[in-house]
Amino acid sequence: MRKTPVLSLLVVVWISIVWVGTQSSTSSPAAQVPMAEKTAGVGAAGTLAAPLLTGTIQILAYVQYADMSAGGEVAHTFSAISSVGTNYVRTDLTDYTQLASAIAGKNVLLIPEQERTSAAQLQTVGSAWASFLPSFVANGGVVIQCDHSGKYQILPSAGLMNITGSSNFYGGYPVTIADPSDPVALGVSPYTAENGSSTYVCSEGNVVVQRSSGNPVVINKRIGRGHVVAIGHDYYSSNANQDRVVGNAVFNLPQVLDPLWIQPWGDFISQGLEGGPFTPAETSYMAVNMSTRATLRWTASASQPWLDVAPGSGTLGPASLATVRVSINANANRLPMGVTTDTVTFTNLDSGLRQQRQVTLRVISHGSVASMPFLETFELGPPLAPYWEVTGTNEYRTQVTSLNGPHGGAYHLTMDDAVDGASYSRNELTLTINLARWQDVVLRFWAREWNDESHGPPSSPFVGGADFDGVAISDDGVNWYEVHGLRDLTSEYQQRTVDLDAAIAARGLSYNSAFRIRFNHYDDYGITTDGFAFDDIEITGNPADDLSLTPGIFVSSGSEGGPFTPAETTYMAVNMSTRATLRWTASQSQPWLNVAPGSGTLGPGSSASVRVSINANANSLPFGEHYGDISFTNVTSGFTQKRYAHLTIVPPNLVLSLADFAPTAPVQLRPGDLVTLSALIENHSLGGARSFWTEVWGSQTGGLTLDRFLADSFLLRGGLPPNGMHSWVGAARLYSIPDGSYTVVYHADRPNQVAESNERDNRAVVRGKRILVIRP
Repeated sequence: MRKTPVLSLLVVVWISIVWVGTQSSTSSPAAQVPMAEKTAGVGAAGTLAAPLLTGTIQILAYVQYADMSAGGEVAHTFSAISSVGTNYVRTDLTDYTQLASAIAGKNVLLIPEQERTSAAQLQTVGSAWASFLPSFVANGGVVIQCDHSGKYQILPSAGLMNITGSSNFYGGYPVTIADPSDPVALGVSPYTAENGSSTYVCSEGNVVVQRSSGNPVVINKRIGRGHVVAIGHDYYSSNANQDRVVGNAVFNLPQVLDPLWIQPWGDFISQGLEGGPFTPAETSYMAVNMSTRATLRWTASASQPWLDVAPGSGTLGPASLATVRVSINANANRLPMGVTTDTVTFTNLDSGLRQQRQVTLRVISHGSVASMPFLETFELGPPLAPYWEVTGTNEYRTQVTSLNGPHGGAYHLTMDDAVDGASYSRNELTLTINLARWQDVVLRFWAREWNDESHGPPSSPFVGGADFDGVAISDDGVNWYEVHGLRDLTSEYQQRTVDLDAAIAARGLSYNSAFRIRFNHYDDYGITTDGFAFDDIEITGNPADDLSLTPGIFVSSGSEGGPFTPAETTYMAVNMSTRATLRWTASQSQPWLNVAPGSGTLGPGSSASVRVSINANANSLPFGEHYGDISFTNVTSGFTQKRYAHLTIVPPNLVLSLADFAPTAPVQLRPGDLVTLSALIENHSLGGARSFWTEVWGSQTGGLTLDRFLADSFLLRGGLPPNGMHSWVGAARLYSIPDGSYTVVYHADRPNQVAESNERDNRAVVRGKRILVIRP
């Protein structure tokens, strides 16, 4: 029977694992001696594990870029293993592209230090192994990597351990045992690391050996029934305790291999807005019988009513497979906001062994997801909107601030370390945005730095978080891909552009209703020694829908109480289909906006004008930035687009630029005498000012202290328009005040009747002359 291309591809891949594994490979003689003593039933971190292997250990040593010289690192690594036990068979692999065939029937993949290649090449190797090596581990296999000088990249690139950095140290440094109960640490005492060693930056696994600083040297991570061990020693030279670490990893960890393999290893993660839909809606696992002789029976099941597993059981003949579909059903639409989990359990009924895959469903609140088109100016100040999430490590500090020179407006966002030099810290700013049914999506933002050292790039993908400087994206919130490095910023703001369509296409991702974009920074000092700043972040695109809308954002401004310019805008709604009619609606989110008409029907290729205007409710809004949105919904397709309205109410800035009076001393004045007062008041702003008072004071301290009112205040009715001015000259009778010599001081807008952008330039001192008051 003819198979579909996808199934054929799966079969070919599976056959390469099972059947090609019988080909010959480089092998060293097996040492047929009694096996080393084992610790039964104990896994990493002391948890119960499946039965340990009690026969000869089959070791596949990947040596393509390792030191194979006589007495070199590979020879010394196996000498270390032999000091613990010799019941193993060694097979060497010299071509990484052949691992899928060579791994069949092996218990341990040993990766001695790959010192004769680059980190980039090791990432290539790890990426090539990512499709099947996690399944080898999950089924009871063990992967051991020995490393020095930053050659750890196979593990993160293969999806086995999220190592994001390392530091080298050399012989003579003591290390301690962090967890004596771990099988890798059994019988190991604190020791002095020999020759080249490394510590790791890693947020997962069990730390077995560490430096006195607490930095991990040996990490044991459990995956399914198997283990991944990162050993930060190159084994060019060693000692008995250091030898026992790698020997324990070989002899204390391998589990009984189950002929039932479940591929892939990865968990199923889905997400969506409350009420659905959820993306991805399903995934598939392959149940593979690795035996070429025996039939096996299997089952697969879940416990939650929102998850379907089909088929739930079956029989696999020798060297055969079945596809198991795991899908989110309609019950998930009733789940509340939050994270819900379940486990799919695969059981080999003949061996009794079980394997599990976790399912995580993230239900996201509609208010926690930004809409398109997107614009963030940070001009509302702190706190950030709920669709932003700030996370980090150590003394991270991500904040909206007016300090250190925003690109535009009064605010921007900065990232730095809150404690200079204490430790390196990671800043993460993550945006969740609905990009479902959008295309031609482009991210633009402005960024700058302060003498920041470069970090990165991270592994691709990285899981959860990584220490680097750049922008990353994720369609599931777990697996992240850097799409734009920030290792070449300057001390001046620059605009950066990222083609997100090209980015997702290159990485096999897709837009969904909870797509994530992350801005990442890593360093150890505060601004102005280190640090990043971001401003004016914009995401634009075109909807993949028949309802097309133009133009984009509606921007207006004006004074408190109005008027506002422009007072309205018109959107053109166009049905791009040449065949089908569509129905549409339009609504506003703020009471100071009007939308008319609010609904309609568009025939194929036809259009309608929708007027959006600012109404009288805006007259009572305070000074500052105000945002609203207009939602246009294609009722036929169910797709909603938004256009944002940005209203800026500009405060005035009243300035007393000129002030004078007459007569002046030595003329003596008495209370009740007339004084001629004059002033020029200007509004240095695009925002108008309503009515306000100006007062005339006398100061016996030269203007520092306002001691007495000199004359009646005067009211400027109607205020001042934007960039307006008012010249005032009048006569007022001098108040009854104590005798003395006074400096005349004018004060506009007292007591602060009008909120201004600058309240410090409302006072004017008449300099160079004083008024002399003497009673008869």
